[in-house]
Amino acid sequence: MAEVLEATASDAPAPGSGAAAALALGLGVACASKAARITLKHHPERQALAAADARLGEIRADALRDGDGDAACFAALVAHEPGVAERLVEIGEHLLARTLHARALVAEMEASVAPIMRNDLLAARLLIDSAEAIVRANLAGTAGAQSSSDNCSDAVM
Repeated sequence: MAEVLEATASDAPAPGSGAAAALALGLGVACASKAARITLKHHPERQALAAADARLGEIRADALRDGDGDAACFAALVAHEPGVAERLVEIGEHLLARTLHARALVAEMEASVAPIMRNDLLAARLLIDSAEAIVRANLAGTAGAQSSSDNCSDAVM
C-alpha cells in the first residue's frame, strides 16, 4: 500500500486519479466482501450473499486491471502515443460500469449482512461512490482533452 501511495504522490504523470478511482472501487468491494464473508461464517445458508461475494471478487480483480491500465495509458497519453485517449476512455467506461454494478450488489446485500458488519457496507458505499465520481470527472476531462487543442502533457509536466 505504501508503494501505491508514494507512486501516486510522486511527480510522475501516473498513477493518478484513474488509478486512485480503481483502488477506491477495489477497497469498497473488499469491504463489502468482508461483510459478506463474516456474515457467511455464521450463516452459510445465505446463498445469495455468497453469490454476491463471488461477483464482488470479479469486480475487485477488474478494478486492479483497470487501475494498472489507466496508469499505463495515461503515461502513454502524456508521451503523445496515438490512439491512447480512446483506450483511456474505454477503461474509464468499464470502471464506471463496475462501480454501478458494485453499488447494486451492495444494496442487494444490505438486508442479508449481519448488523455488526454495517459499517463495512457503509465504507463500501462511500468508496464506490468516490470511485464513480472520480471516473466521471476523468471521463469528462478526457473528452475535453480530445476535443481541445490543449495537450494533456502541458498540464502534467
